[in-house]
Amino acid sequence: MSQSVSRADLHIHTMASDGTASVSQVLARAEEVGLDLIAITDHDRIDAAQAAQQMAQRNGLHVQVVVGEEISTLQGHLLGLFLQERIRPLRSLRRSIAEIHEQGGIAIVAHPLFPHPLCAQEGTIRSVAVDRDPASRPDGIETYNPTIFGTYPRRRVAKLNHELGLATIGSSDAHVLSAIGRVWTAF
Repeated sequence: MSQSVSRADLHIHTMASDGTASVSQVLARAEEVGLDLIAITDHDRIDAAQAAQQMAQRNGLHVQVVVGEEISTLQGHLLGLFLQERIRPLRSLRRSIAEIHEQGGIAIVAHPLFPHPLCAQEGTIRSVAVDRDPASRPDGIETYNPTIFGTYPRRRVAKLNHELGLATIGSSDAHVLSAIGRVWTAF
C-alpha cells in the first residue's frame, strides 16, 4: 500500500506586506511548483490571505490556501495559521499564541534564535513551550527557513526543538516568486 505525501509551504509573503508578488502571481507559482497547500502570511494582516483563499476556491485551483499572518510580537515573529481574524501586533508571544488558539488556529514560532528583535530567543521559546496554560504553548517551530534568519541558527533550532518536541516545520519565507516552494513541509 503506497502512501501519498502532500507538500505545504506555510510562510509566504505578498506585496500586501514586504513581498514582491501579487496574490494571483503567488497562486500561479504555487500551482506551477506543485504545492498542495500554502499559507499567505503577510506581516500583521490577513486581507491578502483571505483574497487568495477565495481566488483559489473560485478558480478551482489544486492548491489550497490557509489564511495566515506573520505576527510581530514583543518577543519575535510568530506565524498564525487558519485564522478568521487578524491578531493584533506588539503583544507578548504568549498572548499572541493564546489568541491564535482562541480562533482554532495553529501557532508556529517563525525563524527563531537569529540574533535580531524579529526572532524569538531560546529563553522565551522554552518559557512558552512549558507554559502552565496549554493554550499559550506554540504548536510548532520553523526549524528550516532558507533565509539568513533561518540558515545561521539552523543547528541550534533543531537541537532546541529536539528537546521541546514541537512540530517541525520547513517553509520558504518567500518574499519573491522564485522562492515559493523552495522549502516545504511534507504531510
